[in-house]
Amino acid sequence: MKKISLLPIIILLPVVLFAQKPVSGDMGVTFGINGLSTVNLTTNFGSGSTLLFRYYLKDDLAVRARLNLTINSATTEQSDTSGNSQKDVLKNNAFSLNLGVQKDFGTGLKHLEPYITAELVIGSGKSGIDENTTVTKKGNVTTTEVVKTDPGNTFSFGIQSNAGFNYFFTDHFAVGAEFGYGLAFTSTGSGKTTTTTTVTTSSSSTTTSSSESTPKYHTFGLGGLGGQGLIMVSYFFGK
Repeated sequence: MKKISLLPIIILLPVVLFAQKPVSGDMGVTFGINGLSTVNLTTNFGSGSTLLFRYYLKDDLAVRARLNLTINSATTEQSDTSGNSQKDVLKNNAFSLNLGVQKDFGTGLKHLEPYITAELVIGSGKSGIDENTTVTKKGNVTTTEVVKTDPGNTFSFGIQSNAGFNYFFTDHFAVGAEFGYGLAFTSTGSGKTTTTTTVTTSSSSTTTSSSESTPKYHTFGLGGLGGQGLIMVSYFFGK
């Protein structure tokens, strides 16, 4: 029969048993990643990474400020044996600031801190920044066309509610999850598309032409801010 050492359990037991949740005057810093489900109805400024600060006005009430950041890029390339090729780079970026209050529950629970929040959200970003490069070879002529699309900036203002929990392993550290959903007003300005064509012959003769298109549009919308599911790690400290 294998013997199991109880020493690590004995050492960790007091830490787990006496983990204390934040009280009035405590503060917390949280890093979260979008690791649960995400539902996009319109522009979702909440997906990506989150940095959250909390200050506890009471044992069960905190004010909070959260910064959300999304930056992503995708590249697609294809080519054939004749030297023709195409490359497409698609980028999105967005950020938002959430300001709100948090109400905690489960005061009789030693380690678990369920809560709900209400937040105001202000965000900005661009979705669909695209650069498409096409190279076409025909005989001794190579034509390179680069189409750059710079979409209009989108501004968002709305409200969001969240439900989540923290589980405290020690007095200072907790892991948890949070799911939120909101309603937002959005405004998107005009974008710009630039097309540059370069024609090169075997004699090294090069001709370049460029054109720019700026569609005159400005859109407004009211819709879902987007569902957001976060996995979070938090550190809490006192004054």
